[in-house]
Amino acid sequence: MTDHSLNTKKERLLYVFTILAAFLLLFISYRYIQNRSDLSAFKTADFISMRAKVLEITDVSQEATSISDKNAAVDTAITFRAKFTNEYRKGTQVTVTQYIDGSLSANTRAVRKGDTVLIYERHTSEGYAYSFADYWRSDTLTLLALAFCAAVLVFGRIKGLNTLLGLGLTCLVVFMVFVPAILAGCNIYVWSILSCLYSIVFTLLIVNGYNRKTLIAAAGCFSGVLIAGLLTAALNRIMNITGMVDEQSIYLVQLGESSIDLRAIIFSAIIIGATGAVMDVAISISSSLHELNEQMEHPTFGTLLRSGFTIGRDMMGTMANTLVLAYIGSSLATVVLIVAYNSSLMNIMNREMIVVDVEQALVGSLGILSAIPLTSLLAAALYPTRKKTGGPAGDTTDNTEANTLPPKIADRNVDSAKG
Repeated sequence: MTDHSLNTKKERLLYVFTILAAFLLLFISYRYIQNRSDLSAFKTADFISMRAKVLEITDVSQEATSISDKNAAVDTAITFRAKFTNEYRKGTQVTVTQYIDGSLSANTRAVRKGDTVLIYERHTSEGYAYSFADYWRSDTLTLLALAFCAAVLVFGRIKGLNTLLGLGLTCLVVFMVFVPAILAGCNIYVWSILSCLYSIVFTLLIVNGYNRKTLIAAAGCFSGVLIAGLLTAALNRIMNITGMVDEQSIYLVQLGESSIDLRAIIFSAIIIGATGAVMDVAISISSSLHELNEQMEHPTFGTLLRSGFTIGRDMMGTMANTLVLAYIGSSLATVVLIVAYNSSLMNIMNREMIVVDVEQALVGSLGILSAIPLTSLLAAALYPTRKKTGGPAGDTTDNTEANTLPPKIADRNVDSAKG
């Protein structure tokens, strides 16, 4: 499969086969997980969420509350009429109340006429009760997602379409297979590795096709992820990691009849987080060395290996920063709180929440570092196999100079010779 299009019937058939195989494997895995356990047992919410349009504000009441001897706050209750706009009970009008806690420095804005909101409906002994949940933001996210897809398609064209398809398959395997597998009591270690392998293989096959470049990138990427996984499993035992890092961990322990292995959750979070960065490094090195091999007159193992290491070193710093900054950014509020309430650096660096974040960043970076030499070695060993010639078969003319000169200069030399 070429970089820009599907030129042959064989390439088109392989492309269609890959997509069908990806969805078939996804469906089989999904059905296996569904048949293994009754996931409906986890759906214990006593309310349903519905979209509604605010028609009018009917009442606003305020009540002063005392926070301390010197400070006071004003709690606000806003009653409004709203009309459901989703399919369930569409057009039904209800009375809803929004409560605003005045003691909080950051609060949700008071609703206004015309707002689209999310409403909770609870069934009580006296009938249905409705409360304001949040503002409806899905429409804006949908527009942002469409803008992203359009930008990818405009810039990447067929490559962009394949990129979106690979991204979609990755999201599907996480939310349709991996997360339900956790809730079904499957081995989290096994299913996290299988999910990463699925994402690596089908993303690279769809984007780059069946060739040595894809094979080398997939092998280098999976090797890096596997090393990251082995390091994580070993470090979790050495450092006595329990997995109880935040309040979500407590909820996971109390979820369902059987407790979820929190260590396995940490393991999965690290290798899934590292897979994208490692895949980026592996395919970049594989693609760069493939192009270098095509452009060189006589590519050798040593030349390609040195080039791979050079390219990898240039990428290493930015990729490591990507992981570190991503993990810091995702838990910045928690880090600020811990630092604010812990004056001792020793205490901070031994808190499990901080230790896990640092472990994620460092182990992911080590996965990247291991993928660089592995991918370079495979590329240097497999690429320089095609013997290049200076002209057509049977032509004994020495075309070395013409082949090494830029095309326009080479053409002028040929014209001069003919003259």
